[in-house]
Amino acid sequence: MGNISAQSSNKSIAGEYYLNGVMETASGFKLNADSSFAFFFSQGALDRYGKGKYRIINDSILFTSDITHSYDFTLVNSSKQPGKNTIIKITDPNANILKYVFINVKSGQNTRGDFADSDGSFKYEGPHPDSIELLFQFCPEKVTVFPVSTDHNYFEFKFEPWLFEYFFRDFSLKLSDAQLKGSHPLLQGNEFIYTREN
Repeated sequence: MGNISAQSSNKSIAGEYYLNGVMETASGFKLNADSSFAFFFSQGALDRYGKGKYRIINDSILFTSDITHSYDFTLVNSSKQPGKNTIIKITDPNANILKYVFINVKSGQNTRGDFADSDGSFKYEGPHPDSIELLFQFCPEKVTVFPVSTDHNYFEFKFEPWLFEYFFRDFSLKLSDAQLKGSHPLLQGNEFIYTREN
């Protein structure tokens, strides 16, 4: 497709497309004429978002984020503390989300995992870890793995500001009249419909 026809198509499909038929969920895409897009998702207390560029290939639209990140937590402090246990601590100004971090500690063939407690702490009793894996329950597509190469046994992590952003990598939807059809980035299934409302 040439540039002129692509630009014309972008103008004709620009608008806001809202997800149909999913109870207690608001989600959709805003397509702009300059090939940029914004994605939103709201379900209960969970709000997620995404953004980037889209391109038209035949009867499909492919969504790709401008920037992606390979990690969603940052190690802010580590030290050697008395005792043999390993302490992992998650910090964030919003203390309500700390208990939703699942922490997986690996040491050789041994693996132990559990959710942090209400203050974001997790105690590992066992051999010194080789790696620490962090996963936020409400963003299950994101897993951050930190190799452990020191003799430290206290590790403090914080959330990165883009934790709730969904990163698109050639996510595809079919374009049909004033609708987009296909899967959803965060919901299971392949038969979703998004209808343009402007």
